[in-house]
Amino acid sequence: MMRSIRFLLPAVAFSLAACDTDSAMSPPVDVASLVPSGVAQVVLQRDAGPEAGLATYTVRVIAHDMPLAAYQGAVTFPKGALEIVSVVTGESAEGEQRMANAQAAEGRIRFAAFATESFESDVAFRFVVREASGAVALQAGLDVAGLVNGQAMEAAQLRAAAGVHDARTGQLIDGR
Repeated sequence: MMRSIRFLLPAVAFSLAACDTDSAMSPPVDVASLVPSGVAQVVLQRDAGPEAGLATYTVRVIAHDMPLAAYQGAVTFPKGALEIVSVVTGESAEGEQRMANAQAAEGRIRFAAFATESFESDVAFRFVVREASGAVALQAGLDVAGLVNGQAMEAAQLRAAAGVHDARTGQLIDGR
């Protein structure tokens, strides 16, 4: 009987750890898979910054089954909540252009991109911040988007970010 219990306890502990969603054993979530077909959605991901006290955010614009060729939007936050250290646009392939304009005093970063064909990467830009205190309520959305054929996407097809996801695990860490 005692042998059975000794064997059973580690098995139960392993099973409980495997079910824990915060465990390092949880598989990463591909945030692109969370975006439904037929829409263009902004996705925010947060990672540790290049040094202590800083955080890096990646802004992605994802569209499945649609040849997205242009978009414009903004990331917004409470005025004075962030000190923007740097803003770097995503890698632009031939025939693509990406722009980002940080206006920290106004609480926003405007961004836009266009391509003669669809985009090779869904990364719009990255920004590094020093957060003033605790969690910051970031919001991001698209104002307009267009397809390769010149057709504008309907407003109902443009989705705002559904919170902030951890860049390594894909887990939702701030669902504002």
